[in-house]
Amino acid sequence: MRLSKPVWMSATAVTAIGGVTAAVVIGVSSSDHAAPTAATASVAGSLDSVTSPASAPAAGSGTPSLSASASASASSSVLARADSTTAGRAASVPPRTPLATKSATHAATGGQPAPVPTRRVITPAPKPPAPPVAVSRPGGRPGPTNTGVPAGTPLTVINGDVVVTTPGTVIDARDIKGALIIKASNVKVTRSLIEGRAGSDSVVVSAGSGILLQDDEVAVAHPSAGVDSMSVRGATLNRLNIHGGVDGMKLSSNSVVENSWIHGLSYFSSDPAQGGGPTHNDAIQIMSGSNIRITGNYLQATSSNNAAIQVTQDTGSTSGLYIAGNWADGGGCTYNFSGHGPGGVKLAMGGITVTGNRFGHSTKFANCAILTDLQTTISQSGNVFDDSGTAIVVQRHN
Repeated sequence: MRLSKPVWMSATAVTAIGGVTAAVVIGVSSSDHAAPTAATASVAGSLDSVTSPASAPAAGSGTPSLSASASASASSSVLARADSTTAGRAASVPPRTPLATKSATHAATGGQPAPVPTRRVITPAPKPPAPPVAVSRPGGRPGPTNTGVPAGTPLTVINGDVVVTTPGTVIDARDIKGALIIKASNVKVTRSLIEGRAGSDSVVVSAGSGILLQDDEVAVAHPSAGVDSMSVRGATLNRLNIHGGVDGMKLSSNSVVENSWIHGLSYFSSDPAQGGGPTHNDAIQIMSGSNIRITGNYLQATSSNNAAIQVTQDTGSTSGLYIAGNWADGGGCTYNFSGHGPGGVKLAMGGITVTGNRFGHSTKFANCAILTDLQTTISQSGNVFDDSGTAIVVQRHN
């Protein structure tokens, strides 16, 4: 795990800025991400780069805008100081009315004051927050040099969970010593380290769309059975360094995983979710969903893991899955497609394309790159073993 040097600052109890709440959550199970319950928290560093459109300062703040009352006051001041004999003044400023004329006007208008000329005030429109710093990374197989937080990036520490509820929030260059929970659309998280906490997945995207996580490292500071690195839907993950969970991620609909490195899964010999048997580690597990793209990643499982990609229909139907151009290794078989539903019921599964992937040989079952059950149909082409370029053979059985 590559940790950039934190910049330590201090703050006070539970902090909420622009829909971003930082709090230490105590006694919350891994399935209860939505409701932090702690009474206290510590936030190290200001959150001025954790911004949202609602909280961002308006552009041109050095030019104060005028309210309607301030505008009228300014106009009255101009009128009071103008004089009919000041010929050199700006033509837009009306001359002061002589006293005799004022009396005549007063009588002519029935005692009502003459209308006061007003000045139009133009307030500059606010600018959106500045975009995150653009990062140029080397290409090729994802690994330590082209995924995660770019080397030398200073990070500001946030102690506790960060819960995002405001659309458009931007989080950049943070070290989050807690879980990151996203419940809003168009959120961007860049150049940040998310370390997680005990009993929770480190990153949970539970609602929203148009979400981007880019150039981040997602770690699991307190590994245990049942804790994954990420749980994601409706998001694009690009150039992430993901490690430390039982699964790299649980992935669902409308998501993209690209150019990322998933490795170092935490194996446990006893997992209650597996009836006391060992953990079934997957770099990526899909249990339902559609419109999912997995491209250009290095999915580095081991022979003790279950799979680099495991696809089922345990929680609903799965289709519209595109898997291309990845480097992948490990597992009993590296890609495992099984259309079974809840309770192991055999169900038809299709709409899956697997193309241009390169496989290793570190599998429990020799040369088992892709396995499907007899109910699953995939379209596959150009999938080869990385060392020789030899085409793989898809194995099919229940």
